[in-house]
Amino acid sequence: MRMRRIFWVAVIVVALAFGFWGGWVFKPCPEPKPVAVKKPVIKKPAAVKPQVKQVQVVEKPISAQPTSPQPTPAPPAPVPVLPVIPAAAPEQRLALRLNVVEWSPVFDGKCLESRQTGPLIRKGLAEGTVRRASVPITFLVNGMEVLVHNGQAIVDPGHIGPETTIVVRSLGGRFASPPDGLPLVTKPGELDSLVKKGAREIWLNFILLDP
Repeated sequence: MRMRRIFWVAVIVVALAFGFWGGWVFKPCPEPKPVAVKKPVIKKPAAVKPQVKQVQVVEKPISAQPTSPQPTPAPPAPVPVLPVIPAAAPEQRLALRLNVVEWSPVFDGKCLESRQTGPLIRKGLAEGTVRRASVPITFLVNGMEVLVHNGQAIVDPGHIGPETTIVVRSLGGRFASPPDGLPLVTKPGELDSLVKKGAREIWLNFILLDP
């Protein structure tokens, strides 16, 4: 019994020794720890701020420009005064009265020229022995149409001068004065002379035979 114990103790001691030694022999080498490689820190270059040169602005005083003298306002123009035209001046206007009457026995044996029939027509109209034409008749006075109603019409010939003439022609009817459809024509200077004498109205007379 004692020998067995010694034997087992010896076995255990040998096993322990062997294990200690084998573990020391066969213990794996520790793996090398990785060496941390420090990356080089690259410093970014600091942004260089552009240097702004401060320029000192010196304001120059503005020289006062010489002011031109204000123009003196011109005095108001005088109002033109129109001259007074005498009543007998050539600029006086004249009214032309066209008188158209029907044939009447009072005209028998009388001069039927228009310049001579004026007093006879006035007297006949006043006494009722002469009647005005009742039909409308168109006349041309210096080329302009004038319609005569009830035997009379007043025409403004405009400015009367030494050279002014009036030509009156009928566009219908048969007349004893002026005869044969002839126009009534004034002479140059005739109306101007009458205006200078103070005439304001001239009768131009027509005696109608048939409408």
